[in-house]
Amino acid sequence: MGIYDLPAQINHILNTTHKDKLAAYIGHSEGTTQMFIGSSLMPKYFSDRVELFLGFAPVVRLEHNTNAMLTYTAKYVDYISMIIQKTGMYNFMQADATKMSVTTAEFCTIMTSFCEAADEGFFDWNEDIINKDRYAASMAHGPAGTGWRNLIHYA
Repeated sequence: MGIYDLPAQINHILNTTHKDKLAAYIGHSEGTTQMFIGSSLMPKYFSDRVELFLGFAPVVRLEHNTNAMLTYTAKYVDYISMIIQKTGMYNFMQADATKMSVTTAEFCTIMTSFCEAADEGFFDWNEDIINKDRYAASMAHGPAGTGWRNLIHYA
C-alpha cells in the first residue's frame, strides 16, 4: 500500500488538480503506516510530492498489543504466511463490498450481541467508548478487506 496504492492515489490527485505537490497528506491509523512505509522506501518520490505529513493515531509497532486475533496472528505468522502463499488467498474479506456491508448492517441490527462477540476477536470492544446504538451502522462499512502483506506486517 505504501509503495503502490498511496503513490497511485497521490498521482491521481495531482493529475486531477494539476498541482505539482500536495499541500498535506493526513493519515489516520493504517494511513500513517502507508506513509511511513512509502516515504522510507521511496523518500524522493514523497518529498517531491508531499509538502506536509500529519499522522493521527500512527501505527508502526504492536508489541504491546493485547488483541487476541492480532496476538494469535503474530504467534503463527510464518505458518499463516506459508498457507497464504500456497493457497493464493492474498486478499481477505474482499467479497462484494456493497452487498456484504448492507447484509452485515441488517444482520447486526437484529443480532447486535452476536456481532459484538464476533467483533471482539478482531477489535478491542469497549462499551465505555463505543456507542452500541451505532454498531449496525458501523458494521455497514466493513469488512473493508485487506491484503495478506498487511496482515503479516501487523503480525
